[in-house]
Amino acid sequence: MTTTAALLTLRQPAGEHPDATAGRVAFKAKSLADAVEYAYEQLAIADDVDFGDPGSIARSQGGLAATLRRLLWVLDEAEDSRDRAADVPNEVAVEDAVAADEEKSSRYQWADAA
Repeated sequence: MTTTAALLTLRQPAGEHPDATAGRVAFKAKSLADAVEYAYEQLAIADDVDFGDPGSIARSQGGLAATLRRLLWVLDEAEDSRDRAADVPNEVAVEDAVAADEEKSSRYQWADAA
């Protein structure tokens, strides 16, 4: 197993069937290899930028931005993924607070009825 595949294995959900995990790791490793190859191509373009040509600068910057987005997506570090992961604890806390309030109010209703 390559270092990339080993690192991607650590990011896999626990309890999945080994074949599903192996397939996902192989896909992610291939995607990462493709993204790295693309990054090298974009870096070569960026190295040859003609700073006197605004179009050349814009193409270079656009290519580098696309490369970073692609690498982050492959690594599952895209902003929307991180934002969703960051929202989970907040959602759980809100649900817990609502459940606690409902339990508290139901206790008071039973106490009033008695």
